[in-house]
Amino acid sequence: MFVLIYALLLWFVRRYALKIEKPAGEVEAGIEYRQDGRMDKGLKVFAVILGIGIAIAPSILMILMASSIKYTMVEGKILDTILFRAAGMAGSMSKAGVVLFIYAICLVMNFFISSGSAKAFLLIPIIAPLAQLFGINMQLAIVAFAFGDGFSNVIYPTNAGLLITLGLSDVSYGEWFRYSWKFQTLNLILTSAILMFGLAAGY
Repeated sequence: MFVLIYALLLWFVRRYALKIEKPAGEVEAGIEYRQDGRMDKGLKVFAVILGIGIAIAPSILMILMASSIKYTMVEGKILDTILFRAAGMAGSMSKAGVVLFIYAICLVMNFFISSGSAKAFLLIPIIAPLAQLFGINMQLAIVAFAFGDGFSNVIYPTNAGLLITLGLSDVSYGEWFRYSWKFQTLNLILTSAILMFGLAAGY
């Protein structure tokens, strides 16, 4: 999976680089270097926030907050209802359709919940019995979850890490979306094909 997806990324970036590259002399003549005080200040603030975050070890707090989602769903008697509805929607699908359905659920939920641990606590109790119900290996279901949780983080505007990175690099979200949506589409097709291969191979 790594080799295939990385090869796709390399091809996409290289293709774009070849499209916009200019002769070295022309590039050097058009460059004017100026120090940006706002960028320096932003980098310092980001470094301080990152350092504080590492120092107080927020991962434990995040996991506890994420686990509260499942607790709320169980105590609110809605987890079984969600599972029942999901099984009903997937009832007429083939195994391949169910695998892609799980992938789609994770993609949709990643837009609203960017935290991977929070999604795990929320979705795994739904995905696990759904996969068992339709005879799909759990490891393949987890791969579908990982795909849904991972790649869309670099295109969803609800992901704080993406917005911070774009802000530091002085690139608007619109520009980034216009550049990256083609890669995301190709990556979606490739990862879906990988899931279908995994299903066919009994992974």
